[in-house]
Amino acid sequence: MLCLSALAVGIGLNCALMSFSAQAFITDSALTLNPDVDYAAPASDSHSPFNSAASDSNPNALPDLGSSVKNGQSSQTQVFETKVATTLKEFGETTSTSDDPLREGAETLALQQAARLVKQETSSLLSPLGTTTMNIDVSGGNLSGSSAALLSPLYSSKSLLTYSQVGIQHVSGADIGNFGLGQRWSRGAWMLGYNAFIDDDFVSDLKRGSVGAEAWTDYLHFSANYYQPISGYSPESENATTLRRMAAGYDIRTRAYLPFYRQIGATLTYQQYRGDHVDLFGDGTYQSNPSALSLGVNYTPVPLFTLSAERQEGQSGDNQNLLQLSLTYKLGVPLSQQLSPDYVSDSHSLRGSRFDTVDRNNIPVLEFRQRKTLSVFLATPPWTLQPGESLPLKLEIHAANKIQALSWQGDTQALSLTSAKTNSDPDGWTVIVPKWDDSPNANNTYHLSVTAVDSKQQHVTSNWITLTVAPPPLSAYPQEPALSFSNDNNGDD
Repeated sequence: MLCLSALAVGIGLNCALMSFSAQAFITDSALTLNPDVDYAAPASDSHSPFNSAASDSNPNALPDLGSSVKNGQSSQTQVFETKVATTLKEFGETTSTSDDPLREGAETLALQQAARLVKQETSSLLSPLGTTTMNIDVSGGNLSGSSAALLSPLYSSKSLLTYSQVGIQHVSGADIGNFGLGQRWSRGAWMLGYNAFIDDDFVSDLKRGSVGAEAWTDYLHFSANYYQPISGYSPESENATTLRRMAAGYDIRTRAYLPFYRQIGATLTYQQYRGDHVDLFGDGTYQSNPSALSLGVNYTPVPLFTLSAERQEGQSGDNQNLLQLSLTYKLGVPLSQQLSPDYVSDSHSLRGSRFDTVDRNNIPVLEFRQRKTLSVFLATPPWTLQPGESLPLKLEIHAANKIQALSWQGDTQALSLTSAKTNSDPDGWTVIVPKWDDSPNANNTYHLSVTAVDSKQQHVTSNWITLTVAPPPLSAYPQEPALSFSNDNNGDD
């Protein structure tokens, strides 16, 4: 029954068109319907009246836009066009309000065409919704150093992209967040860009900022970043003997792919950081102003997966090997394309990498310094020291760890320094004030300080004190005999 209904509708439409063509046949009209012509033939058919190349004897002539219609025939043409429009309108209303298979077939065809257009447009945009990247560090066996990032376009046009990027890193028990904004714009065969990021250690509340620049072309990427700490030193724990913060430094990065085999690429990175105790590789080795050169290779069998290996060479033989598996998912791109080797070259091209995440060191390098958990103060006696006086020394020590030894510096022999019961005991140390030295070059002053060493091998030296010997009283000096004048003249001249 459904087939018969569709056939009846088709026959009715054909009869209506034939009826109108018989009534509106005008010899000199620009719009003439001939019943002997197959109007249902496609335009590519040589017998179709819509194939201008087959029907027009002069293919170079301009098309007739209806200016040849005579004034007397214009009204007849308008009547015909009105009838055709009315018939098509009635046919459309009939198919839209019925359950006829012709309507269902038309809807199916329209949906298929729309899906095909959407798929083509999505493929041409290459990740219109952004890119998410997950890096799994398998070199250490404990997944420390693994990370994830999401780049989202805020504004995107043919020549300009404004984006945001958020990321999370897990390294050595700490969770580090990355938050950034940036722009990229096209300049011929190159894409230029800049970005700014904030890195935040959620556990220790350490923070740093960074600015970066990018210059990319097909299968070749250049990036440079500068990092600056924006928070001070803080201890890792209450009993920690060291303080730490994110170090200041920079890096320059290059990424390229083989022109004849896009699945294989190489990376070259130079990095340098400032500080007296910088742990560049996170292995507990402290260096002063360290630098490192890294060389890596990567293999991308399909756009979704990349396997990379990297060798980092630092100063004084310090080095590190990294092995990483990366998953890069472009939002809005069909998964079949991201799992197809045929699209690897497109994903590494300039257009295909437009939404790639920023190439930077998302795991901050740390700088350390010694924490002051030990302090020593040596008191100066407020009174005047007399020769031969025995003077006890007063030490004030604040230590988080046990004191192992005390060592003295200065005029210990001249002051006859006497030790306590043990070398680590701060009480019981005394000196004996020496005699007054009345030689011309003597100043009768003496100096002392003490250094404390705790169980963590921290060395702290106290302040220096000055001991001054009081001069002896005048009665102690030998007196010359007093002069006497006597009158022996007894009045004689």
